[in-house]
Amino acid sequence: MAPDRTAVRPPGIPKGVRVLGIGTDIVHIPDLAQQISTVGSRFAEPGVVFTARELRRAELRATHKGDRLADHLAAVWAIKEAALKAWVAALEASGTPLPLPVDGVVWSEIVVSHTPSGVPSVHLTGTMANAFTTTVPVPDPRWHVSASHDGDYALAFAVLGYAE
Repeated sequence: MAPDRTAVRPPGIPKGVRVLGIGTDIVHIPDLAQQISTVGSRFAEPGVVFTARELRRAELRATHKGDRLADHLAAVWAIKEAALKAWVAALEASGTPLPLPVDGVVWSEIVVSHTPSGVPSVHLTGTMANAFTTTVPVPDPRWHVSASHDGDYALAFAVLGYAE
C-alpha cells in the first residue's frame, strides 16, 4: 500500500527535519555504582563527569522514588555517551574528525537537564560547545534524547538533528 501523501503533519513536527547522527548507550548500573563509591574515580569527583545540578537531581529522584542513586546517574551517563556518539556519527558522515582527542572530552560540559515533566535534554557548555559549533555548522542543531533504567541496566538513545 502506498503512503498517504495527503496526511496532515502533526503539530510540532517541522517539514524537512534532517538527522545528522544517532547514538545509543547502555550502562551496567552495579559497575557504575562501584565507580561512584571508589575514591579517586572520575565518577566520584563532583564536576568531572556529573554537574552539581545533575547530582542534586539524581539524589532527589532516588530519595523520592526510593531507589538507588546509581540508577539515575546511570541514565544521565548513558545520555551523555549517546549524545557524544550521535555527534561523532554526524562528523564521520561528513568526513570531519572529532576536534579533540577522545580523552579530551569534558563530560561535565555535556549537560543533561530535564523539563518539569521529566523529559531529558542535552546542551553543551565551554570547550565542548566551542568544538561542537565549529564542527556542526547547521542552524539550530538539537539533540533528541530518551533514557530509561530497569534492574541492572540504564539505556539511552540520542538523535542529533536540525530543521531544514
